Amino acid sequence: MNFLFLSLIFIFNLFSSPNDDLIIGAKTGNLALVKLSLENKADLENKNEEGETALILASWYGSPEIVDIILKKGANINAQDKQGYTAIAKASSLGIGRHFEIVENLISACANINLKTKDGLSPYLLARINGHLELAKLLKNNGANEEIFFDKNQASREILHAAKLNDNSRFIYSNNFKPDLNFADIQGLTPLMYAARNGNKFITKILLQKTAKLNLKDNSGKTALIYSARRGNTEITSLLLDKGADSDIKDKDGFTALEWADRFKQTETVKLLKALE
Repeated sequence: MNFLFLSLIFIFNLFSSPNDDLIIGAKTGNLALVKLSLENKADLENKNEEGETALILASWYGSPEIVDIILKKGANINAQDKQGYTAIAKASSLGIGRHFEIVENLISACANINLKTKDGLSPYLLARINGHLELAKLLKNNGANEEIFFDKNQASREILHAAKLNDNSRFIYSNNFKPDLNFADIQGLTPLMYAARNGNKFITKILLQKTAKLNLKDNSGKTALIYSARRGNTEITSLLLDKGADSDIKDKDGFTALEWADRFKQTETVKLLKALE
């Protein structure tokens, strides 16, 4: 058994590299493995498939000792993963206990505390969104921009306006604050109805991936499918149908999506809807 165990260790060491060991050590909090990988000249800027460096991983998994060692070795403190997260952004999103300590250490090491993710989130906003108010205060006191933060009701209104105005950037930003994706205006229109009416495939896809309800009706009885069909937005109509939108629903005028498409001579959309009959 001892010989087999030693053989397995030998084989593992034979095929592992210092770079791999550094990533594994940072992710698992294995300080000894991190030190060994650094002694063997591991590349501090090596990234895994998600674009995460050892510093980002150590910050995410809560290893302040490893963060300190890697920083002292000269790691890029502002490296970003594929989603745009830095080490301080990762730690700020978790924000308590050892993660709070990591944020303090990264601030002391002059991390860029206003660098944003691809979704437009700074460490300050990540702390706020996740309820870490003391950490958000710490970041603000150390130079973080106090950016717009929405509560759920504000975010719901913002999502609705973004869909209405075809503002993709505003939609993405507002979506970070856990809005009600079925929030309706005084006419009963939801974000999905506006996106379908406007032919906005980008927003429609996001809403369909989330919790947007397909068959809600506005005050006139129209659904997202009726709006997309009436405007001849065939791609949107197809997306809605693929997700299970009900093509038999009639609005208060007594018309289905197919009948509205036919009335407005939306030839391609009519073909699509007739194929369901």
